Amino acid sequence: MEPSENQSTLLPNLRRRDLLAFGTGAALLPSVSWARLESRDGLALGYCREPLPDAESPATSVVAADRLEAGDPELARRGARVTVHGLVGDPERLGRLGIRALDLQVHFPLTEAGCGGVDVRAWSCQWLPVEQSGSPNAFTAPIEDGLRLALEIETPLGVERREAVLVTGRESGRQKLRSGRYLIAPGGTFPRRFDAEGSEPLIEVTVEAA
Repeated sequence: MEPSENQSTLLPNLRRRDLLAFGTGAALLPSVSWARLESRDGLALGYCREPLPDAESPATSVVAADRLEAGDPELARRGARVTVHGLVGDPERLGRLGIRALDLQVHFPLTEAGCGGVDVRAWSCQWLPVEQSGSPNAFTAPIEDGLRLALEIETPLGVERREAVLVTGRESGRQKLRSGRYLIAPGGTFPRRFDAEGSEPLIEVTVEAA
């Protein structure tokens, strides 16, 4: 069975048979059904109202994604071009939080295949046994039902999975999706103002209309 045209362009260098392989592997990963998500998502995301800090701007204001008034319906119509840039902030702080590895996944619907969808690894990093970090990665995602993200966090106690759905509407209490820059907090919290040298390391993601 061949994936649809949209599915064949999910990741720039992902062949169709590779997508199916990703789906098979994803089925073996610890998971929580999207239907079981409570109204308050388990993955903390912040939206940057300003560019990330540089020499002229030492800090950036961040607002919780569920505090945004509304998402952007245009993204639902056109799809979203998502870029995962990787970690910003001090990576050594993750070690002090007991985090050994991070695995960011995106849920892609595969309704034509009759299996609901698959989780595709968008970016990952690890500290043990050797420090490694994935390169920036860009892909186009269909988001009729929202952009669904999952972060798997490996610690000495095992693997914890946190999930979130960013919606394009105005639902109260839900995290909103709009064009711009998001920060994902592996530690569960993010500052109101992000300082590249003094803040907990965060995963930087940008979103724009496809």
